[in-house]
Amino acid sequence: FIDPVSDAVKEIVGRSGKKLELMQAAKKEEDLALAGTFQAALHRQILDTLSSAFALLLSHMDRNTGLFLLSKAGSKVRDIWLYLFGRSVNDLGGFQLMSIKEGGAVEVLSDGSSSQSFRSRFPFSFFLARILTEARSLTQDSQNPAKSLQSQFSLLNWEFGIADKMDKATLFRYAYDFTAMNCAFSQNMDRVQQAQILWKIVSLAKGSEPTLISEIHAYYWQTETTITAYFGLIDAVPPCLASIKGSVLAAESMGADLDMTLVGHVIAGLAPSAQEWKEVQDYGDWMTKFEDVRPIVEGLLAICGRLSEPPSALEEVSNSWEKLLFTYTFIRDVSVPMKVEPALTLRTLEPTAKGELRTSSIFRAIVKMFSDLRFQIINPKDDFICPITLEPFKDPVILVDDGRIYERAAIEEWLEGHDLNLLTNLPLKTKELRP
Repeated sequence: FIDPVSDAVKEIVGRSGKKLELMQAAKKEEDLALAGTFQAALHRQILDTLSSAFALLLSHMDRNTGLFLLSKAGSKVRDIWLYLFGRSVNDLGGFQLMSIKEGGAVEVLSDGSSSQSFRSRFPFSFFLARILTEARSLTQDSQNPAKSLQSQFSLLNWEFGIADKMDKATLFRYAYDFTAMNCAFSQNMDRVQQAQILWKIVSLAKGSEPTLISEIHAYYWQTETTITAYFGLIDAVPPCLASIKGSVLAAESMGADLDMTLVGHVIAGLAPSAQEWKEVQDYGDWMTKFEDVRPIVEGLLAICGRLSEPPSALEEVSNSWEKLLFTYTFIRDVSVPMKVEPALTLRTLEPTAKGELRTSSIFRAIVKMFSDLRFQIINPKDDFICPITLEPFKDPVILVDDGRIYERAAIEEWLEGHDLNLLTNLPLKTKELRP
């Protein structure tokens, strides 16, 4: 450890262009008074320069808690750490930190996304990530970007197997750091869970598990939109973490079928029957989750709908989403402003649970739903409401078939074009109306 640190200090001082100021030392009476002699004054200049250089060096070593990694790592990771430490100082030209400022504070940087620090698991992963990212523009138009990126990376003549195939445990360390640096921080899943999902999707994109550092980058860039969407589903609806993660890790291929499976988990997680609403105020958290996840879900549904061969589950999932959207609209526009208790909301929405939303039977169920809801909220003795118009009667009549009261104009219009009862959907025995 001492030798590479000593070499690095020399590298920084050499590149800084710092020189001993002999005349300045001689003129500074205060410095001479403090130091005692001219020789001691020069020694102080050297000491200040070296200590500032060493402070910069420490900030580089401890970037993303690199020193902690060194203290806990096994021999293999330690060897890689020492090698990349020296290589990064040399290749980055003193690692492009600020110039030496005597007595100045030095910031220890973190490369975590969303301004969230993380504890690195692979030595100087930020240095490797920067090199590979800079090579991206040279390989993205290639027919095989992963192969081209690996070729570019190998040209840099790495030692200690940096550019060679790695065992899964070591490479997953890099994948963890890569996830922390590139994927948005989540309050609902830790970095390990994020890295596991990223690793699986990269593996599905490649067709097998990655074995090279460059493959983590190349296949992430190919699937970045998908990974971001999946993480977004989990962030918006945290209870779905286990089911979404389980489905991703168990998947044998990625694409529309997996998308629909995950959307199905979200719909199930947001289903009214799965909520623990007790008061009207409880609607708020559910509505926020729905609003956050809505653009992601509708984006995935739109992508799947444009495929030449849409997934078999698309129609069923789309229908379920439409019902959930209707539930959201009902709660937003009816339950919240009218302060309808959750139990009544669930009973009211129950008729829409079966069948497709855009059918005549569901339409009739919705009409009846609003009619029944209105009668349960108001006092029917004080205000008689037509189940069709949902307004107070002006010219009420009784339909002999079911004995219910309707607004004359509304029921007559219905009877002209239908032979089924509006509310029961049963064949009408008679269309006779009585005052």
